[in-house]
Amino acid sequence: MRANEQKFRDRGANLAAISLGDRSLLHILKKENFAARNRAKAAGHSQHKLGKNPFQLGGSFVFGPGDVDRFAHFSETFGDNASIDLLLDALP
Repeated sequence: MRANEQKFRDRGANLAAISLGDRSLLHILKKENFAARNRAKAAGHSQHKLGKNPFQLGGSFVFGPGDVDRFAHFSETFGDNASIDLLLDALP
């Protein structure tokens, strides 16, 4: 996405990327995360009820301008992302 950011900016679009990045789902089992959970719990924080699908994958979306959903691609596997061309084609 970063390599193509200027193509989106040239079309007047802003980008937001929310992702697990290159980390695997097993990353949540690392000892560093276990320690962080213990610190959070000691500070009075707690995890709330999980959503209906805690293993839900991400997707690629184009919104707006305004309250408009222009494109939605829901990932079926890790790394299943919409192509840059499809995202650019969805821009107004």
